[in-house]
Amino acid sequence: IYVKSDDRVEAMCSASDRTPFSDFASAVAAGLGFALMNSLIMYGGVLQAALQPGDLYTDACPRVSLFVLSALLALMFQALNMALMVLGLDALRRPSGSMDRRVRIVLVVCAHFVATFLGALNDNAEAGGCATGITLQALVVTLVVAETVRTVRSKSYAMLSHGR
Repeated sequence: IYVKSDDRVEAMCSASDRTPFSDFASAVAAGLGFALMNSLIMYGGVLQAALQPGDLYTDACPRVSLFVLSALLALMFQALNMALMVLGLDALRRPSGSMDRRVRIVLVVCAHFVATFLGALNDNAEAGGCATGITLQALVVTLVVAETVRTVRSKSYAMLSHGR
């Protein structure tokens, strides 16, 4: 839908006009919107409980407050969702059927799956609890953000924007 609307707006603009869309800004905005709604849905109950007096701890993470743990997870998934949206839109701009496009789409799906799966470690005291889960999730987020920065700085990213 984005690509079609982008093409239509660009067709309506004269050569001297700039289109209101840029792939990076649109992807970050879409990623941020998705990330904020995801955080609200996943951690809204914790946010409501945080307004009450006291603190909560879990057996898997007895040294870190549930509120702090939830805030860290929300922050990591917000960064992850914004980065994955940039990578996903970049994948959609690549030629249909190309190996590069397929690899990037698989990367986006797998990175999200792995980060979500690692979240289960935060509830499992026998697997190291939140120390293991948060550390591994932070590693995944760091790798995805690094790949996003590398992609955005590449020459092919600028050439693919707006069908150029």
